[in-house]
Amino acid sequence: MAYAIARLKKLKQKDIGSSASHTSRERETPNADLSVENIRFIGSNDPESRLEDLVMAKINEAPQHRKIRTDGVYCVEMLLSASPSYFRASCPTQAGYYEQNKLDVWLEATHQWLSEEYGSRIVRAELHLDEVTPHIHAYFVPVDDRGQLRWGERKKVWQRS
Repeated sequence: MAYAIARLKKLKQKDIGSSASHTSRERETPNADLSVENIRFIGSNDPESRLEDLVMAKINEAPQHRKIRTDGVYCVEMLLSASPSYFRASCPTQAGYYEQNKLDVWLEATHQWLSEEYGSRIVRAELHLDEVTPHIHAYFVPVDDRGQLRWGERKKVWQRS
């Protein structure tokens, strides 16, 4: 049986750069194969484009009605994947291998879900193929319909039925 996997991590302003440097492989990641290129499918491919700047630009699109707390959630990192048995049903223990058609279907469905659920609040999403199992790192800024930064009051949890 295959499962969808989603992990959300709240990021304070001071945590965004560290998360971005891991995702973009700017710092050592021992379990990653650096010969495999990851694919950014939402957000700029410009190497000078910093996640911190994208997050602040999204927050600053609307004047904030209250001061952002020092421990406020500026961004949420989502790690999205599926069981190895989904990506490689015939050989789930063969690390690094995946069936291309399964990957394509999953990537399209995940991209569509991110767009429908979070829209322009997603500032970056990247497909990683450099580790044992394909996965996506996506970052969204938790702004409400009025552009106000809010995490706790209106968060949504993805539930598969």
